[in-house]
Amino acid sequence: MLNKLIFTAWLALPPTETSYEQSLADLDAAAQSIAEVSPAEAIAEIEQSLAAVAQHPAEILRDSTAADKIARARLSLVWAYIAEGNTEAATRVLDEAIRSSDGRDFPLAGLGPDVRKFSEVRRTQLQAAGTATIEIDCEACQVLVGETVVENPTSPLLLGAHRVWVFDPSGTLQPELFEVVLVTPGETVTLVFRPPPPIAEIETETERQPPPRWPKQRPLGYGGLATAGVGMIATIVGASLWGVGEIGEGFDPNRSIEHYLDVRPAGQVLTVIGLLATVTGGSLLAVDIFRYRRAVRSGQVSNRRSIGGMSFRVSPGYTGLQFRTRF
Repeated sequence: MLNKLIFTAWLALPPTETSYEQSLADLDAAAQSIAEVSPAEAIAEIEQSLAAVAQHPAEILRDSTAADKIARARLSLVWAYIAEGNTEAATRVLDEAIRSSDGRDFPLAGLGPDVRKFSEVRRTQLQAAGTATIEIDCEACQVLVGETVVENPTSPLLLGAHRVWVFDPSGTLQPELFEVVLVTPGETVTLVFRPPPPIAEIETETERQPPPRWPKQRPLGYGGLATAGVGMIATIVGASLWGVGEIGEGFDPNRSIEHYLDVRPAGQVLTVIGLLATVTGGSLLAVDIFRYRRAVRSGQVSNRRSIGGMSFRVSPGYTGLQFRTRF
């Protein structure tokens, strides 16, 4: 079981339509007017204003009054949820306010005894669950937990969800948001806020090795060469038999059937078979050479080739072959 959950994102925050000063003024006005509007209207206005202020984390970091103003707005939101009868939502908002306060007292004036009592109970319950610490692995960074500027490492934080903004004072790194859920009492969660390591040029195994030499004999080329050779021999033998015609002719002037053998049909058949084998073998050899030349062009293999004891070089731009036979 994981003892913590961390979600992180590099954010280049887009410009917002409302400035930080205006967003904070709208939030303060929404928090002050909860008694003048219905609970549903108060909830919508405060939540919208809180979302607008959250778009300015760098300004919150530099504004020492922001934390109390945001806490007051959240407590006003708790009041509105209680007035609406939504205890679950009120608890969720109050817990977030307590975790973000870093132990500070709440500005509860004017919110009534219900909110005061509710906040005391929830603070006691959260403190009883335990605390944990967050440490940032960085170079002189600034840390904002919720709306509170904290040291690095932080003081003990209540368990639960925390929004952690980390800033680089030099401006080299973009602000980074970590959403951390602390689960285990006493643990220290380490977050890394450093430049990404340079991308090293990774040399693959193929790049380190020279192009492989083509095997001395591939099945297609070797088979073609053998087929063509057998075909040529068959052609020569067949043509010879065809030319001889009749074995025994000249020894028996009477041409007795017992004394001669007509080998011309066999010679004709053997000649045709030999020619076909020669053409087939030559075609297979040509296909093999064509495939090899294509591999040479792509740099996959060396341009030196050996088939059947004959070595030759194939140039991508040259259509012929240079043969060299070793004895």
